[in-house]
Amino acid sequence: MNWRRWDLTANALESLAREAAALEPAHRLVTYVLDNEGDGTKRPVPDGVWFLTCADNLGYGGGNNFLAQQAISDHADLDALFVLNNDATVEPGGLGSLLAIQATRPRVGIVGPLVILPSGAVESCGGHFGLKREWWTVYRPGQRTDFVSGAAFLVRKQAWESVGGFDLRYFHYAEDIDLALEITRRGWEVVVTPDARVIHYKSQSPTTAWWLAYYKVRNLVLFWRKHRRLRTVGLNSLFNALRMLVPVRYLIRGQFTEARWAWRGLFDGLRGIKGPLLLPDAKGRRS
Repeated sequence: MNWRRWDLTANALESLAREAAALEPAHRLVTYVLDNEGDGTKRPVPDGVWFLTCADNLGYGGGNNFLAQQAISDHADLDALFVLNNDATVEPGGLGSLLAIQATRPRVGIVGPLVILPSGAVESCGGHFGLKREWWTVYRPGQRTDFVSGAAFLVRKQAWESVGGFDLRYFHYAEDIDLALEITRRGWEVVVTPDARVIHYKSQSPTTAWWLAYYKVRNLVLFWRKHRRLRTVGLNSLFNALRMLVPVRYLIRGQFTEARWAWRGLFDGLRGIKGPLLLPDAKGRRS
């Protein structure tokens, strides 16, 4: 899904084309890309890629739901969906490794790769809900995985359809964790394989600090409101409550604009405000 950075999207598509050529004959990759909030600019789309446009920004969840619905409608024999951020590229053999896990383990609903930063450090090999929500950065065979990074993952179509895709209340942030928890509740497994690697160039889209501060805080509250009764996150109530004080950290750092929007995110979350935030005008006011 492209959002104002076609150079990154082109790199992601190039890595997918390489993976498609390397797949076993039993597998076929059909690639879809959405120009989210596109301005009508004609893109140099590779042959065989389905290019869709949308005048509005549907967000991470909405955009991927749109693409998934289109792919499922076009291909009745589709078995799985591979979600890849436009600021990520698949390392050789990665997609085949993900498909192999689903082929041999029928209860796996989601399988994620190791997500690697350009420096070579592991950004994520899944995450776990215990006394707190924790992202793993060291892979340990057999360790429990409750969720995987939304930067890249393979989801079985049946598991995807069992939950209806991403929850649109978040718009940006927390959708990936929410999806994994919902799929797990329906009896599917969520796993990570070290045989698949994805390079994540991370947060390359043109966003602003106040915008990120708003969604991170608001969606934390929305997530807690939705899942507070789940056993898997029951121990997180106190931890999440403390994290809601994150706006104070912005004040301490002197980031007053971010603090203002983080507080707004906190109050909007408590009020149950969902979906996209209306962007402010040139004077910083909500329109």
